[in-house]
Amino acid sequence: MKVLRGLGLPEDDSRAFVLIDGTEFLISVFDEPPLSPKFPATRELLTPHPKTGMYVSGFSITGQPVHNFVFQHDKNAAKHGLVLGVTRGGKTQFFAVTMVAESNAGQIVWLSSPAPASPQPSTPA
Repeated sequence: MKVLRGLGLPEDDSRAFVLIDGTEFLISVFDEPPLSPKFPATRELLTPHPKTGMYVSGFSITGQPVHNFVFQHDKNAAKHGLVLGVTRGGKTQFFAVTMVAESNAGQIVWLSSPAPASPQPSTPA
């Protein structure tokens, strides 16, 4: 936080990166945020390959496609994973892209989110 203030940047600026390795550090400030370029999510990219089940779930910082796979009955393996990321890191977009690809593969897709229980209306006794 102090580094960003010293550079005259807001504390939530996603253009600045600080890498620390022991007593050495590297501060990088990009002209544009490197982790937030926009790429099209086309049907072609999100339709899994018929043999491999792989689809393009995003692009790396170098522009290379990142592949993921959909659940396949013939592979006899459950799809599972843990998605972690910083705020505004693209987790929600990743889930949306994954759900579209699963749907394009013919899967039934559900998404749920924990929410506080809403108070139930009281009924007269």
